[in-house]
Amino acid sequence: MSRAFLAIPVVALGFVLSPAVANGAVDCPAGWEFGPSLKLLQSDGWNVTVATAGRTVGGNAVAVPPNQGALWRGTGEGGSDGMTVAFGVGFDNGTVLHYTGVIDQATGAVTGERPDGVTWKATANMRCPGAPDAAATSPDTVNAPPGDLNAPGAPGTPGAPGAPGP
Repeated sequence: MSRAFLAIPVVALGFVLSPAVANGAVDCPAGWEFGPSLKLLQSDGWNVTVATAGRTVGGNAVAVPPNQGALWRGTGEGGSDGMTVAFGVGFDNGTVLHYTGVIDQATGAVTGERPDGVTWKATANMRCPGAPDAAATSPDTVNAPPGDLNAPGAPGTPGAPGAPGP
């Protein structure tokens, strides 16, 4: 592992131990996960895409400059603890960039800042494992679809009106 990437676990550990993160409400109990790639829009106009899987950032990366000039290609490494992200990208031209960010626990949106002050945001929200989509993190017990006999509160289920007693 390159020295440039050694700082990533230390940064990630700082996020995990941060009181602001530890006290935040968690709407995705299992923790948020990436899709197959993480696409970033940066405040300096660059677009960066890096390969991801689950909570891991790793694999091919590409950066597109604002003038749509020559692409930068490289490799990303790092990950997420489900509440924060920390990763680095080493490009073939020798440039190494470090990214840290936080995951909005209500939506899965990811935003962050590099050490040089460039801010970034992901183009898509992270996924909540087990939820039908990133916005729905728990079953809707009030508006169960008609005819769903397995839905909470459906006729015959424990606690529903008319359910058999214990």
